[in-house]
Amino acid sequence: MKKVDNQKTDDGVFDSIEEEMRLFQAELEAEFEQKRQECRLAREEALLRLSEMERETVKKVEGEWAEKEQQLAVLDGKLVEEAREMRMIIAEKTLSGEEMETLLNEALLLVLGEETA
Repeated sequence: MKKVDNQKTDDGVFDSIEEEMRLFQAELEAEFEQKRQECRLAREEALLRLSEMERETVKKVEGEWAEKEQQLAVLDGKLVEEAREMRMIIAEKTLSGEEMETLLNEALLLVLGEETA
């Protein structure tokens, strides 16, 4: 009889331990799922910040390029004007004629970086 009572007591203890283990496992799973969700949210926030940084960087670089293109256009205009002025100065100081005009045109094309015929 004593053995049967001990077995019933042992079964009760084991049942209690198993129940506690199940509860603890459920708590761990809930905590794990919460941590997983927090990690997902942190990752999404980080990706959003990166996307915003990317947009800002692209916008900044586009602005810089537009400014550089504008500066180059101004410089190009100045160089073309200087070449015309030099052409006029040379034309005024030399004799006129078809050969001189051809020579001046070739010089102008060379200054502008274009090929001559």
